[in-house]
Amino acid sequence: SFTGQSNVADIFKRNAILSLADKLQDFDRARIRVAVHDFIMISCPKKTARAAAQLLKDCMEAPIPEMPGHWLPCVPKIGPDWFHMQDANEWRP
Repeated sequence: SFTGQSNVADIFKRNAILSLADKLQDFDRARIRVAVHDFIMISCPKKTARAAAQLLKDCMEAPIPEMPGHWLPCVPKIGPDWFHMQDANEWRP
């Protein structure tokens, strides 16, 4: 990898993974299952899925202090498996 990639990886880890892992403790049995490149998969009960998706979006889209005015966009999806994912705003339990 090169400097640009490692910088983005550091931002992703700090803004998304570490922040999210800490805040997920407030959700019933929610946890990070996979974090690869710009993708994070969370498992949680259906009753907290929409709130967990919003938390994920908030953490992923946090401003980047080293780059004023920049942030990483996030489109959370919810589903029972990867094949049946839906946009979090359209998901119905």
